[in-house]
Amino acid sequence: MKPKRIAILNTNRVISVLPKHMDILCRTAPDCEFLLAEKAADLPALAAGADALILWPSVGPDLISYIRNTPSLRWLHLFTSGVDRLINSEAGKIPGYRITSTKGIHGYPISDHVLALIYAFLRQLHAAAHYQQKRSWSSNILSGNCREISGLTVGIIGVGNIGLELARKCKLLDMTVLGAKRQPITNQWLDKCYPVSKLSDLLAVSDFVVLCLPLTEESRHLIGREQLRIMKSSAILINIARGGIVDQEALIEALEHGTIAGAGLDVTDPEPLPENNPLWGMPNVIITPHISAQSPQYMDRAIHVIAENLRRFLADEPLLDEVPRQGLESR
Repeated sequence: MKPKRIAILNTNRVISVLPKHMDILCRTAPDCEFLLAEKAADLPALAAGADALILWPSVGPDLISYIRNTPSLRWLHLFTSGVDRLINSEAGKIPGYRITSTKGIHGYPISDHVLALIYAFLRQLHAAAHYQQKRSWSSNILSGNCREISGLTVGIIGVGNIGLELARKCKLLDMTVLGAKRQPITNQWLDKCYPVSKLSDLLAVSDFVVLCLPLTEESRHLIGREQLRIMKSSAILINIARGGIVDQEALIEALEHGTIAGAGLDVTDPEPLPENNPLWGMPNVIITPHISAQSPQYMDRAIHVIAENLRRFLADEPLLDEVPRQGLESR
């Protein structure tokens, strides 16, 4: 049997595939040929006739052209958990290959990021940074707005791996932890889990509302004017999922009018956020540039998920976290 050719598009300079990671893949599939490319434009020359492609979801013309002109491709695996950028691109319309993603590894860094945002708002760190730039010792202004985390309520919309890891940490910090999921679950770290159809019940009582769900047609603009009006005027919205889950214009209005107290945004719509967007200048908003999953341990964890899916691909076994592609099974 002809050895499988596995292409790897190693475009992320911060989270890179290192020799130690390649060793794991080579031990998993010693009969495979691994083809490492640094940019999509190199794929046709370096990885012609590849059977699989492992990549970050930065979809441009070169990648689309390569996928379209490589009929041997049968499997694409994303280093990320989210697949929307690939699925919603021209590449996502090309038939003939399966798509899987890297899930189950993001809970640790993303939950840390959410807690950092929660504490920043509770202890007024964003406001303190503003006054620091002005060289102003404004303890009288800041101290009256400082709060403690114990006894507050966090509502986590989307309680998969990331949401449950956040729930665990919040519960250990003595918070009341509420969850929302299409099919509610029972979990030791959740005081209560609501169906999404009763989302308003969670929104009405939460001091922090955290979005941890994927972007789908159902979840697009899940948080709009009506949902923001239901939230407490003292509540903070935190989005580490996808910008499109929030109606951004409605959010800007809610922040301007004091409908909610603030927002912590690791994602926006679009990305990057345009320089003239009013969110940049709002004193009650903290923006981070889609970095909540970043960690020195990211690839060390991801490579084991990839290796297991590679083993399954070669053994013709069901793949982990495969995305359904109705009507696109064959070229």
